[in-house]
Amino acid sequence: MNCKSLKIILLLFLTASISCREGKTVTPRSKNAQTNKEQKSPNRFGGNLDLNFYLVGEKDLRERMIKSNIKAADKNKLLTCFVSGIEELQAARQKIQNGEDAQETLSNAINFFACAAEIFPCYETCFNLASAYMDYNRPDEAASHFSKAVGHDVTQPGAINSLAILDFRKGDYAGAEQKLTEALNKAVKHRDKEFGDFWQAIILGNLAEFYAKTNRITKALLLHQQALEYRRKLGNKLAETETLVNMGNINQHIQQYDQAVNYYQQALNLNRELKNKPGVVYSLGNLAAARLAMGQNSQAIVYLTEAVAIQSQVSQKIDLANLLHSLAISYSQNHQPHEAVTRYRQAIEIYRKLQDKPNEANAVNDLSLSYSQIGEFEKALDQVGKSIAAYRALGNKTQEANAIRNRAFIYEQAKNYKSAAKYYTQSLELFRRERIRFEAANTLRALGNLYMQQGQFALAVANYKQALDDYTNLEDQPGIARTLLDLGQAYFKSRDLVQAENNYQSALKLYQAMNDKPQQALCLNALGDLYTIRKQKEAARKSYRQALSLFKELKDPKGAHVGKILAEMEKVK
Repeated sequence: MNCKSLKIILLLFLTASISCREGKTVTPRSKNAQTNKEQKSPNRFGGNLDLNFYLVGEKDLRERMIKSNIKAADKNKLLTCFVSGIEELQAARQKIQNGEDAQETLSNAINFFACAAEIFPCYETCFNLASAYMDYNRPDEAASHFSKAVGHDVTQPGAINSLAILDFRKGDYAGAEQKLTEALNKAVKHRDKEFGDFWQAIILGNLAEFYAKTNRITKALLLHQQALEYRRKLGNKLAETETLVNMGNINQHIQQYDQAVNYYQQALNLNRELKNKPGVVYSLGNLAAARLAMGQNSQAIVYLTEAVAIQSQVSQKIDLANLLHSLAISYSQNHQPHEAVTRYRQAIEIYRKLQDKPNEANAVNDLSLSYSQIGEFEKALDQVGKSIAAYRALGNKTQEANAIRNRAFIYEQAKNYKSAAKYYTQSLELFRRERIRFEAANTLRALGNLYMQQGQFALAVANYKQALDDYTNLEDQPGIARTLLDLGQAYFKSRDLVQAENNYQSALKLYQAMNDKPQQALCLNALGDLYTIRKQKEAARKSYRQALSLFKELKDPKGAHVGKILAEMEKVK
């Protein structure tokens, strides 16, 4: 978790970003939701795609068998193996969802499907065998059998779609795009129009998510809209909620929060209509994340409280723990640290019972920051120390560095600046050793902020400049803009007003390009202060007026202070 800003956990019941479904009779894969996955690239909001693989139903195989010359005895054995494979795979997926060991059951499913494929090597048997290998985390065998499925029936889009997903997982984006396009063409040309429409909806959604993950946002939203229209035409409301969520996620990533809330709310309404409790909880989590990003912490708490109440009624305790963890973060952001501590403890207790050591360590790490908010620094340091030890035991160097940075932040809050600088430096060195440049840049900014508090402006500038270099090399526009504003403040404090103005103006231009109005207002307010010091009264008035207009639009209380400054300036005038 970044020091000074509590990270939003995007929650639970993750709908497949790219779907892999086959035929009209499908059985969805159940899976554990996971949170706090490390984001390898700060410029890509999805990381690796979260996928569902589905099964071809018995009906499809029977239709294929009608056209074959299989002996009667073999038909019975084939159907027995095929149906048993489906049953075993469903049981394995249920075990996975319940946090139980499913290896033996998955192995049984593979053996049954392999038996069916040996008796009758066809599209359906190869496809299901490939899906079982995917659950067993054996992608090479899965790819081999998906390819065999394509060879048995070149008119079907499903296996090609699955191969595209595997290409994406390997980082072969060109291959993924080519296969998704090929699968879409097969769906468009399919002899069964209803079946083709069904697949067009899926593959358009998959292409949209592919473009989103490769930062082609406009194209992604356009394709999602097309997929949404197909799903509404087909009357598939559950799939419609999936598309709405994905569109909301993209809009949240590009900071179009009102639009994100609109899509999430539509998904919530549909999930309520369908009485889909997991979907309701997921939608509430998404709405909470968007509201937190908008600074509407109280509304986020309302959503998450309802989600916790619903999730408490079902058996999936891991999801309840994740929700409690997220609710704790919301309370922290809403300046209610005592409420946060209570929820963190509840989440930690569940994680401990489930022996979920990574999430337990994350919650303990976050709990330390809430104790720091309260001013209980000894408890805060004790908890962060436990999280550091846990991450070391897990071999998670990234989170270890993160927790060390939190330790530094706690010392900073306790006014022990020497210790804070020591641990920020340790964190920075570990991030650099792990080549996690984005977090190294964040830590350099934290060091700059620490030196600013102590009036050591030259040291602050030196650290901000290093952070700026890292953000620039990463092409991280928000990081660049934030650091330019930081540099402006450091130069302003040291009365290098030329450099201060240059950095404020550069930050303002970037925030205008990103349509980030809260930060634009801060830049304009800072420019007003600078021009006031220089006695450039008209320039100061102009900047303050622009800042005031934005603060009023945002309903930000800082507007009252700017209004008073302008009123005083008018009196003098």
